[in-house]
Amino acid sequence: MKKEDPVLDVLTRAHFSEDVLQLWDHQSPESEAETNLLEMLVKLESLIDTYAMNGIPQSILIDSLKDFRYRTNRHNHEMGGVGLSKHDVHWLHDYLNFRLFDLGSLRYQIFPFDRTYIEREGMDSLPLTQDQKDRFQDGDIYLNIHIMKGADLSPIAIDASLQQAREFFSKYFPELNIKGFITRTWLIYSKMSYLLPSESNIVKFGHRFEIIQEAPIQYQILERVYGTQDLEAIAKMPKKTSLQRNILNNLENVGVSFGYIPF
Repeated sequence: MKKEDPVLDVLTRAHFSEDVLQLWDHQSPESEAETNLLEMLVKLESLIDTYAMNGIPQSILIDSLKDFRYRTNRHNHEMGGVGLSKHDVHWLHDYLNFRLFDLGSLRYQIFPFDRTYIEREGMDSLPLTQDQKDRFQDGDIYLNIHIMKGADLSPIAIDASLQQAREFFSKYFPELNIKGFITRTWLIYSKMSYLLPSESNIVKFGHRFEIIQEAPIQYQILERVYGTQDLEAIAKMPKKTSLQRNILNNLENVGVSFGYIPF
């Protein structure tokens, strides 16, 4: 094993599996999936240097590798071997290109606004009005909030995360003229109060946002909460939470919102 190897050190501290460490150590991929993963680890080596050159604590890098670790573990579980799919590689680019950071309970992506990302098409369509397009100009910099599965959405955790983000980006990216925080998710849909009590952390989280636009898009909440869009299969599933129990009887009250918080 290489001595004083910063990648091995980071992978170990971030609790990656031994298979991932060995792939980096031997650098002899035997499949496309292993080659994909090794290419991402090479990018990680460069990212470690970027953090150091910008004076960012390595602890933030370690925290921000949770999704990377999750995807390698999932691939190992589903495919029976170490590696990454092309789909996983696509989703990891913002991490490894110094654009995405886990700060407290939320994940923040440096996001030059692109209304096609918000509006999309087909079953995921969320069209913006001309006034909304004039307000949110393509290319303006926002922090796109991603909410991880199991994230602590308690008010105290969200307050701390937003404050940490404001301090982090002001200190390490002072050249960015950040316009605010945005997100596009089912979690802040305005009718969530029909599904959950007012004291719910999800409802309180949604109330933080100015809702810019929303649409009754159902598939996202079904996939996130049940893992499928098949209503017959969902009906037969055991329901462990109040949200799981309430959605099926309130499909007219689910959707996706595009929301904004000032920086």
